[in-house]
Amino acid sequence: MTRKKVKLVWIASDNARKFCFKKRRLGLLKKVSELTTLYGFFAFAVVNGPDEVHLVIWSSLSAAQHLYCHFLSLLEVERKKKMTNQETYLKERATKAQDMLKKLIKKNQELKLDLLMHQLHQGHHISQLTNEELLALFWMVGGREQWMDLVDNGRNLMDQ
Repeated sequence: MTRKKVKLVWIASDNARKFCFKKRRLGLLKKVSELTTLYGFFAFAVVNGPDEVHLVIWSSLSAAQHLYCHFLSLLEVERKKKMTNQETYLKERATKAQDMLKKLIKKNQELKLDLLMHQLHQGHHISQLTNEELLALFWMVGGREQWMDLVDNGRNLMDQ
């Protein structure tokens, strides 16, 4: 039997919130332990609850201190190379989304040209085409990549 999805909302009851926090903290620490075992890297976790006096540190305080000191001893370039913050994460996502958009625009242009060729094959007259469509057909003879670049350049000139 699978678990039902947990709604991420504020838990009003103090006792239920504390119990849920402790249960989730144990799950998080278990997950860190599993990751270090499965993939053979070193990690530590520090969890501090709002109602707790002491930090909970996995695996041990000395191991966490050693790993943290090792991290600080790395050159700043090395440290930042493997670090991700929200800003860099969002920049990477935006770049990936822009790349995907370019691919989809290119695919859309190819499909439009295929539709245009199909319409001409079905009997539409070439005099009914727009200048952009004629230009696309002209460059299709030379290769799809060339006509797409030319259409993009033409759009950029029109936008300016």
